[in-house]
Amino acid sequence: MAMQIPSFRAAVLLTLTLLFIAGELAAAREVALPLRFDNALVEKILVDQLFTGPGQSLVAMKDGSGCNYLILSDPRLSGVDGLLRIRSAARGRVATAIGSRCLVLLDWTGFVETDQHAELDGRHPRVLFRTVDSRLLDDDGEPSTIAGAIWGWVSDNVHPRLDTLTVDLQAPLAEIQSLLPLMLLKRDAERTRHILDSLSLTGVRVEQDALTLTARVDIPDVPQAAPLPEAPLTPAELARWQQAWQQWDAFLTFVIKASARDTTRDASRSALFDVLLSARYDIVAILASPPRGPDPVPQLFVQTWDRLAPVLREMQTGLPGETALQYLSFIAAADALKSIQSLGPGAGLDVSADGLRRMARMIAPAAVGDPLTRSNEVDPELRLLMGFGAAIAPPQRDGGAWWLDGVLRQAHARTRIDPLLVVKLNLWVADYKNAKGYLPLVEDLLEQAAEVTMGRGKVPAKHGRLFHDLVLATAWKESCWRQFVRKKGEVETIRSVTGALGMMQVDPNAWRGFYDIADLAENIGYNARAGADILAHYLTHYAIRKGEDKYGIADALARATYAVYNGGPSHRRRYRLKKTKQSLRAIDKSFYEKYLSIKAGNSQEVMTCYLG
Repeated sequence: MAMQIPSFRAAVLLTLTLLFIAGELAAAREVALPLRFDNALVEKILVDQLFTGPGQSLVAMKDGSGCNYLILSDPRLSGVDGLLRIRSAARGRVATAIGSRCLVLLDWTGFVETDQHAELDGRHPRVLFRTVDSRLLDDDGEPSTIAGAIWGWVSDNVHPRLDTLTVDLQAPLAEIQSLLPLMLLKRDAERTRHILDSLSLTGVRVEQDALTLTARVDIPDVPQAAPLPEAPLTPAELARWQQAWQQWDAFLTFVIKASARDTTRDASRSALFDVLLSARYDIVAILASPPRGPDPVPQLFVQTWDRLAPVLREMQTGLPGETALQYLSFIAAADALKSIQSLGPGAGLDVSADGLRRMARMIAPAAVGDPLTRSNEVDPELRLLMGFGAAIAPPQRDGGAWWLDGVLRQAHARTRIDPLLVVKLNLWVADYKNAKGYLPLVEDLLEQAAEVTMGRGKVPAKHGRLFHDLVLATAWKESCWRQFVRKKGEVETIRSVTGALGMMQVDPNAWRGFYDIADLAENIGYNARAGADILAHYLTHYAIRKGEDKYGIADALARATYAVYNGGPSHRRRYRLKKTKQSLRAIDKSFYEKYLSIKAGNSQEVMTCYLG
């Protein structure tokens, strides 16, 4: 029986829905929908359809006596010159039955290799395969000199069996026929029917590592009004704009977590973290300017999908069959959305909340709850999946007799920041009058934050001094070691235009789920711990792991780490690239000057912040 792909219907259905409701097109358009079946996935389909015996075997021939047989197993696929090559381990025996015994004439092991031509079925939406060549190979992979009976069995029994392999899309397309009217706006039934009827498969080709299909759908002409100058958003439009990016953030976080659960590879999880943080830094960037246009999500979607697609495609090849098909549907839907967006503003891509929910459930169909729920609470699972370990706690809630910390400090390695010091510094607004008393206390606090982070094994011991200087210099660059400021007589947490909080300027939009937002704002000790935690991750997973110290540049690890801290994962190399924008060069230069001062033991120079 041909293997069905039930979740594919959701991918195409979402695409068609968005095509219909997205916007008004000035002329008919044809949109290509790519569908890519990696060889590993086609292997799973082949095994499920044909190699159903023990150990993924196929009994190609076995006579009534049991003396003669040919059994294939462990098929491996590759694309060669536009053909799908299937190489299967094989064992065969030629014998004569004598009573209840077999007189063996030949015992053979090796490989059966066949080449299949892939083509679309002209009557049904499916891919058919036809054997065009085959060969026997010995165990060493060289052509076998054996012919006779076994060769005949391959021609008579293996070819016809492999020719029944299909990738069948009939059932999901039939379901689309019934579901599509329920998923489209009902303002134009005729146009809906036209879109539905135009959906068709147009081609299939075998590549070296994948079977690639293309489908097409036509967009009918719709009258389009002349564009008007962009007016400022109304309060209602601004509220929808805010809701749109927040739903996108929730959706992406859901997808990243679901994908991270499906892999145990550190490299894949690191790549997923990179995508998540890069996308969140994109959000931070759009929040830095007045909103433009009614919906920021299409732009965010394209930027993020270019990063996420390669990660998911690589992950897909190692997943179990049903899970791999879920990823196929998700990838196909996202590729289609990007194709629609590439048509330009006239396509008016509208990534609706329901569309995001449907996509989320493609990749995690068993998940419960609304994937667009956006919580500001610390997410312990997210931290663990992304390599950050257990959540950190504010010093006063870190357990134990914290009032004894000062007494025990000399006898034990530090495991937390001194809560009494935090209490003393919380709500302290530093100025030129009290900075001389304030700054030594903050320096002590930052040193403790670095020490505690080191104590949790997050930074190699040989980089301990570098990390200490990095924490102090970053806090200097970000806030001049201030957590609080006074505005109109009220004490407030220092915050940036985009909402980054406190001494370490930890942005809650970038780090939602990793840290407690209220504590970032209200607790200078927690803020210092969070900033040190982020710096440790960027130092070890980006600067060190990616070899930033191999270019012969002074203090490269510290400079690369801060570049990522300031701008996100994609900024790691900016401190050493000539094409870096002048504004970013100025930021990096300012940080490095401060880092060199701290490194030289001149932390008192932070006082210059308060002398202006």
